[in-house]
Amino acid sequence: MKNILRTIALITFAATVVAGCAKSEDELNTRTPEQQKQADRVHDMGESVDRSKSKGY
Repeated sequence: MKNILRTIALITFAATVVAGCAKSEDELNTRTPEQQKQADRVHDMGESVDRSKSKGY
């Protein structure tokens, strides 16, 4: 009986944690314009590479 109660309590706790961690799309995209500019600079990979050129092998 104790094991069943522990299992139910664990499942309830896990479900509560998962439900509490879920965020909607609106909450995920809440950067200020300044933060967005910084993120764009961090993830900027520069010019794209032309891979059709001969590698000279």
